[in-house]
Amino acid sequence: MIQEFERYHGIVLRSIIVCANRPIVIEQMDERGRINTYIINNEVAVHIKHSAKRLPPWQFSFSVEHLEELQELARNARSVWLVLVCGPDGVVSLSLEEFVSIVEARPGGVTSIRVDRSRRGMYRVYGNSGQLSHAKPKGIAALVQDLSPMAN
Repeated sequence: MIQEFERYHGIVLRSIIVCANRPIVIEQMDERGRINTYIINNEVAVHIKHSAKRLPPWQFSFSVEHLEELQELARNARSVWLVLVCGPDGVVSLSLEEFVSIVEARPGGVTSIRVDRSRRGMYRVYGNSGQLSHAKPKGIAALVQDLSPMAN
């Protein structure tokens, strides 16, 4: 049986492959016993979270362990991206810098992000310490632009 998270990961990985429009290498990064992070072209880390909720707002929570994993990724990759799958609506990508600008680690607590989108609008992203200063378009275009061309 296909697990729900596998479908959501497939959506993200397919989007990256199609949007890249050039050969790329995708490898799993299974440091913590769950496969939710991938490394692209041996330099860009992609961490996928999903919400199965059909309508906005979509909530994404990050435990202390998740935050530690993101810090570890930042040490081992040129850049880190979070791709949030918002149910059947679409995906939104955040750079680690954008994520850090709106969240604050709270002792023993869970950090959360809320994503909202009005009909035909762009995504608005809210963290536990503020709102992202700009709306985000649907998709992973910024992530793909961050990929360096592969050396032949």
